Amino acid sequence: MSAVALRVAARASLLALAAAVLGGCLGYDEQEIRFRVDPQKDRLDVLLVYRGLFNDSLVPPSAESQLDSIQRGERVFSALDPALLFNLDATPALKEARWTPTTSIKVEHGRVFRAKDGRLCAWQLVRVPSLSALLGAANDAYREWLATPEGARQFLGSVSSSDAASAELLKRSVADKHAFFALRGNAISFRIPVSSEGQRAIFTRVTDALTKSASDPSARKRLDRDLALYASAELSWIRSGDVSECVIGNPERAEQRIVVPRRRDEIPDNLGDLLASKKVRVHDDVTEASITKEFEAFCAR
Repeated sequence: MSAVALRVAARASLLALAAAVLGGCLGYDEQEIRFRVDPQKDRLDVLLVYRGLFNDSLVPPSAESQLDSIQRGERVFSALDPALLFNLDATPALKEARWTPTTSIKVEHGRVFRAKDGRLCAWQLVRVPSLSALLGAANDAYREWLATPEGARQFLGSVSSSDAASAELLKRSVADKHAFFALRGNAISFRIPVSSEGQRAIFTRVTDALTKSASDPSARKRLDRDLALYASAELSWIRSGDVSECVIGNPERAEQRIVVPRRRDEIPDNLGDLLASKKVRVHDDVTEASITKEFEAFCAR
């Protein structure tokens, strides 16, 4: 259940910023996300580590244009899936008044390096200095989307809740300005209004996936990947009244960690020429310890 809940929460969070999604082509096989919420400073600091970079020529825009954006210093980053690429400096919709908090988001591009296992990797640092304002903007945008028939249909479908009670709860939550995204201690939560029947539907969806995985190798592989994602995120599930809350991270830990598992058994090593043409140096002295040191220094600023 928790792996499905994490996907629902992650997709919902990104839908709130859907105007910024550009699509992606600088592919990566695996990603590590580490983040720290500082409630006193109203700040979120994030470390993104991309492992197994490659040129996914089937998905626009081109890897070259993406590298050009990074070299121009634009605030480009990706989270959870290569197709979810954000450029905070090249998306007109982010200039709307509601997205004013994005103007202060800081993105620092780290170094490209080759890991010990031979994969090309890179890392970035992201700071959200007004987290409460960004969460407020995300809630406003998400409620606006949910107020549309298509938004409500997709939301209810994503949590397997087609019952009338859940639909009514969703409608009331939008009208009452329910906070879908919130902080719980040092973690981030996604609060889903859903009936008891809808809650059972979520569990049923998971048990069905478990049953299918017993006889379908591809389903088993997807399930194993989902469970690995859940385990790394220390995700928890809270039911209170008519709200089911998915908590991403451990509220009592200073730092949260999510590992998006490997997608492929093999990846093409096809970025070398492009990186060379852009004069991007591939370092051989970057280690896990040195990346952690960079993140520690970033958080201390």
